[in-house]
Amino acid sequence: MGELNLLLVDDEEMLIESLSRFFKRKSFNVFTAHGVEEGRKIIKTQDIQVMITDMRMPDGQGIDLIELLRSIAPAAFILCATGFSEEDEKTILEKGADAVIAKPFEKKILLEMILKRLTQ
Repeated sequence: MGELNLLLVDDEEMLIESLSRFFKRKSFNVFTAHGVEEGRKIIKTQDIQVMITDMRMPDGQGIDLIELLRSIAPAAFILCATGFSEEDEKTILEKGADAVIAKPFEKKILLEMILKRLTQ
């Protein structure tokens, strides 16, 4: 599979650190952002193949990052992790996310979702 560029975007510092360690152990090249603006800069300067983003952050919405990454890298796999309602999920998927997962989630499930998508 080779090393993949994975972007993690969330304003929860401990969650980002935990996910970053987990995915680095699984041979991903991990980029982290603690908000929408940081995420936007990384998307514009790196070749991101997988993104896991929160929906609501103090400086904006994950939807903005989903739309930006989809426009730059149409084949990227985009996961949105949030405490969503069904209506939010529909909107998130319409805006370009490939999947939505409810918080809290297990890291193992995220990895399985990514690996399944990459082997299709």
